[in-house]
Amino acid sequence: MSGRACVGCGKKGAALLFVSPDINYRTDGREFEVFKCPHCGLVSLPAPPEDLAKYYGDHYAPPKAGAGAALALAKSVGRFAKVNRNPLPLIACSPGKRKILEVGCGNGILLALIARMNPDADATGIEMRGNAARQAKARGLDVREGDFFEVAKKLRSGQYDLIVLNHSFEHLPRPKKALTEFRRLLRKGGEVALVVPNAEGASCTTFGKWAEPFDVPRHLFGFTGKSISGMAWKAGFTASVKTFSEGSYIPASAMNRLGIERKKYYTWRERKAFNFAWIAGELCLSWAMLVPDALGLGDQLFVRLKKE
Repeated sequence: MSGRACVGCGKKGAALLFVSPDINYRTDGREFEVFKCPHCGLVSLPAPPEDLAKYYGDHYAPPKAGAGAALALAKSVGRFAKVNRNPLPLIACSPGKRKILEVGCGNGILLALIARMNPDADATGIEMRGNAARQAKARGLDVREGDFFEVAKKLRSGQYDLIVLNHSFEHLPRPKKALTEFRRLLRKGGEVALVVPNAEGASCTTFGKWAEPFDVPRHLFGFTGKSISGMAWKAGFTASVKTFSEGSYIPASAMNRLGIERKKYYTWRERKAFNFAWIAGELCLSWAMLVPDALGLGDQLFVRLKKE
């Protein structure tokens, strides 16, 4: 990509940031070049693999829904609100008769929360075909399966009050086109609320290619406040960007650096103890990250885009 125009700002001069294999899941030995724009800071994978789906496999599929579904929902809500300090669910679940679209809804945790907290809302999700989408539908949620751009073509313009994306925007191959579609789908005065990893956050600047937020090759882009604001402005939005942190990114990045495969090879008993220690660590680190948050170095960006 060196010498090519940046996907975000359109300027030339992106330089190689690092070369990395699939560190998180070690799918194969292939390495990927990752570049960074010196102007807006956008980090990108200029040539995502044609067989990208295999780098997801079953790893991104959630646990099977069943008797523990209510407990899983409660845990997810608790982590959203108490540990991660992620403001997105509070925005999505605010009262009022609204039409909401979640892009990349996974197994429907947030959609189910919206239905429970705001029965007046009309919420729809979009998710790629697979286990997650099937589980969301099994909960009785309105989920459209398939590629976002293909599904969006069939949706009427100007019908949504709110579009939400929780760690899914970085997976979309054409972010500028996605923003244009979001604007088309929103009514006047509607907004997009999204959360993405911060490519200039403490984890990324400390751990480099081992940083959990980069997640090569699944994360096609690493956004900065400047890069995402610039793209949003070009798409016709006014933008507000804040940073916050979740406690998991620092320990996850450290384990990546040490070569510990935390997502594989644990027995059920080991995983139970591991998860307990992990959540306790998240809680402590989440509050410790208040300092980098105040400096704008939080590991995540919370972005609100308004269609005037």
